[in-house]
Amino acid sequence: MRALVVILLCAASELAYVQSDPDLNVDRPFSTSTAIDNVKLCDPNIQNAEELSRIEKFFYDFVPERGGDGQDGSPEVTITRNIAFSMPEIGSSPISAKIHSLDHSSCESELKTSDIKVEIPDGHHITVSFHVDVSANDCGWFLGVHYKNYIGSGSADIRLSFVLDSDLQVQMDGNPAISNEHYDTNPFFDFIGAVSPMGTPVAALLRSMVHAALVDNLGAAATHLYEIGNQAAFKAVNASNSSIAAYSKSLDLLGSPSWVLTTDPIMSGFSPGNPAAPTFVLVQRTTLAPYFGPTAYAIRVGEIAYIKDLAIPKPRVHEVKSGESIWRIAKGYRLDPHIYLRVEDINGLRGKPIRPGDKIIVPLLYEACEAIVIQDSLVRPADSVYKINARKLEGFRPKPSDLRSGNLNLIYPYESILPGD
Repeated sequence: MRALVVILLCAASELAYVQSDPDLNVDRPFSTSTAIDNVKLCDPNIQNAEELSRIEKFFYDFVPERGGDGQDGSPEVTITRNIAFSMPEIGSSPISAKIHSLDHSSCESELKTSDIKVEIPDGHHITVSFHVDVSANDCGWFLGVHYKNYIGSGSADIRLSFVLDSDLQVQMDGNPAISNEHYDTNPFFDFIGAVSPMGTPVAALLRSMVHAALVDNLGAAATHLYEIGNQAAFKAVNASNSSIAAYSKSLDLLGSPSWVLTTDPIMSGFSPGNPAAPTFVLVQRTTLAPYFGPTAYAIRVGEIAYIKDLAIPKPRVHEVKSGESIWRIAKGYRLDPHIYLRVEDINGLRGKPIRPGDKIIVPLLYEACEAIVIQDSLVRPADSVYKINARKLEGFRPKPSDLRSGNLNLIYPYESILPGD
């Protein structure tokens, strides 16, 4: 059974309230845990400010103010995240091309469009305006001969209105609006009939453009979104459609416990942005269920310490250099307790020397520190039973017989130590 490397996130009254993101609002204050201090406990070598900032960039750990563990019936915490983004993809060019492709000539009429304009007036609506010229014809067959008579022509200004609903779907907002109608001979022109079919394909185009804008803007902002317990509250845009249903799906990172995030559909969706610039504001209201807190939630310190390695993974294949040992390689990659079993399975290196130029398949880390709150321990590189005893981990003093190998001469870095009596 693989040793779990965990540490309880302890909260104390002196923990400072942190609100570094002006777009992140909570309905009651949060306190930040000592995540970075825990990282230092896990790996004293991580002291560099730049490296720590990289960790912070990918990990935020929040616990409720006063550190309640939920057993006191603490209320659920509601978090609202506002993301403002412009939509440069929604412009006149692609929509103009789509509308022009809908120009048609037939026996009954000929339709031409011009002066196409696209506007986002309030961050919630999209309007497409254009001028249309229609020539009407009478046509048919007489005595077996096809005929086509010009009846007259007309023109008008057309405005198609679209709205983004709470699921970020583009819908037609009413019928086309017609103005400045002009007829040269007979008022025989059904502008609604001629123009209405345009609404559906234009709406479909806008829908795909909105989705593209979401992917572009939210993808770029992903590293700035808040995260809870390594769970990205806004995970990604659902590639199958343009809804926000997938945003609140919790991300189970390296097997760590998942937080239950519930999206309030009524309080989520688009709100008006800056009218001067085509800007939408995506509002996501996420609720964390009660019964969470520092004593109810244990997080693996190794995952906090090396979250940057997950965002920017180290190479999976290592070429052995002169003077390297398997222990030095393991330390450099911060490997998990079963590295040697994996190396044995994949590379056949257990009990065999490694030579410069050998290529070793390197698994990603799972645990990187010795256990603190459970009785198992992990062996550090260049460690011995006596060094482990000297650390007096939770009063546990292993003997050589406690090692899984049962032999002091076969102690391996990152090997799990069985708990003693």
